[in-house]
Amino acid sequence: MNATSQAHRALVLAVTGLGPADEVHLAEQLLIGLDLRATSFTVRIAALVFGTGTLPALEVARALRAETRDAGITAAEAILELALAVRPARSGQPARFGARTGGCFVGRCPVTVKFDRYQ
Repeated sequence: MNATSQAHRALVLAVTGLGPADEVHLAEQLLIGLDLRATSFTVRIAALVFGTGTLPALEVARALRAETRDAGITAAEAILELALAVRPARSGQPARFGARTGGCFVGRCPVTVKFDRYQ
């Protein structure tokens, strides 16, 4: 239960920009020895949004899209598409990032995402 909660915490902090990328590392540590496939996808998606992955984001997005589709975990597919829509706003990239990954339902047209930070 802790691993799943931490994975979702990392994702929320990645999307909102309110937390450090260390949250992803903690979630990865909690997953060691566990077989929680959907939670593993959530952590990898959070890492994509934070930009902590080792491969370029485009390759990571394509690999995650294929893996979530092959695994049949629809929720992970939806979370990935949301992350692809949000990531450009977080990283300052053009909002067409999702369109370049191929097949993103959100990214087919330019998307504008605004964040209001409550402090």
